[in-house]
Amino acid sequence: MKTIFTTVLVLFFSFSNAQFLEKLAKKAQKSTERAIENKVEQKAAKTTNEGMDAILNNKKTNTNSSSSSSSSIGTNKNSDFVPGSKVIFEEKFSQDAEGDFPVNWFTNSSGEIQNFNGQKWLQISDKGSFTPIISPSYPKISPLNSM
Repeated sequence: MKTIFTTVLVLFFSFSNAQFLEKLAKKAQKSTERAIENKVEQKAAKTTNEGMDAILNNKKTNTNSSSSSSSSIGTNKNSDFVPGSKVIFEEKFSQDAEGDFPVNWFTNSSGEIQNFNGQKWLQISDKGSFTPIISPSYPKISPLNSM
């Protein structure tokens, strides 16, 4: 009787010990995954912050530099496009209220008029198409027309 009881007791503890070890292994794996994710997030945040600092510091130094170096900003060496001085379309949103979507625009998304440095700007959402309703008085522009 004692041998049967001892055998049952040993088997019971061996199965419960195996379940305990499986649970412990799963917790250790989850903990390791969380630690790795935290390290990756910290590294990404640090890299992003360094990149933003470099961009913002570069903009500050560019505004203080001479006008000859600022004229080369935004040029593409692979393109023959030359920006002109003739404005072909401008929207000042003078008839639109702040916080509303402009009256003369179409969209499949959302946006609103915001006031920034005394001027009205269209703040748009991440995704969508935004098209102004252009009156017929504007000329048709094609790449073949020379201006």
